[in-house]
Amino acid sequence: MPLILMLFALVFRSVAVEMRFRIEKPRGQLRWDRAVSWGSYVAAF
Repeated sequence: MPLILMLFALVFRSVAVEMRFRIEKPRGQLRWDRAVSWGSYVAAF
């Protein structure tokens, strides 16, 4: 289970990084920045 969670977090993080650069609105970028942060946090633990 921990390995699957880590892989899911890494995939989610990479998608969030890609989406962050595609969104033009600052509010949308902030949301994806938070998603990158949480994906990194979950993958680390």
